[in-house]
Amino acid sequence: MFDLKRETISGLECITVGLENRKAAVDGVVVMCHGYGAPGTDLVSISAEYFSEKTQPTPSVAFIFPAAPLEIEPGFDGRAWWPIDVQRLQDMIQTGEAHHLADVIPERLGTCREMIDGIISTAMDRWSLPGKRILIGGFSQGAMLATDVMLQSKNELGGLIVWSGTLINQAAWRQLASRRPPFSVIQTHGFWDPILPFSGAVDLRELLRSAGHNVDFQSFQGYHTIPPSAINTFRNFVRAKFTS
Repeated sequence: MFDLKRETISGLECITVGLENRKAAVDGVVVMCHGYGAPGTDLVSISAEYFSEKTQPTPSVAFIFPAAPLEIEPGFDGRAWWPIDVQRLQDMIQTGEAHHLADVIPERLGTCREMIDGIISTAMDRWSLPGKRILIGGFSQGAMLATDVMLQSKNELGGLIVWSGTLINQAAWRQLASRRPPFSVIQTHGFWDPILPFSGAVDLRELLRSAGHNVDFQSFQGYHTIPPSAINTFRNFVRAKFTS
């Protein structure tokens, strides 16, 4: 029913998943960014979850899964969008200083944002789509990157998916969020997340809501993960955005 292709887009190794007939019209594109330490294949299974749903008509969607540019350790699959001092992060959480993450501006954030924006532009050209037909999202570090892309992209995108993300680059995001036309967000976070505390997700939600954006925030009894309920919400979100 669908096929998978490996290709380089905007300088990043990507996996593109779509219907078998690649010449057919595409209703929309979803670009998903994996988290710190994961391989580029980490989120690819969500496309199978989408295509396997047969309870109602499914819009024709292409998925693009870019692999982050940095190797965490030579010879292993784990990758990163920017380096993280894991020990310092854990120390901040244990000492109650995790709120300082909101002011962090990763050194490579701008570079990675430009790469993802290049992927978005390529998708728009390839399938003759407006920005509103592109959704951007990710998990953990990838969710932070996706949020930055959503707020700073030269294109007006259709929506944002934030799985176990958090607030960073706070001053810039607050200004940017107030200037963007209203957009829809689905956001999930575990109450007991030991990596990125729940409070940071709430801060991000409130920043976006205060700027007039529609955030569907779903908490869950769990840790730093993507629960089954998030996949169901994601499937419905994509279908609603691209059915018209």
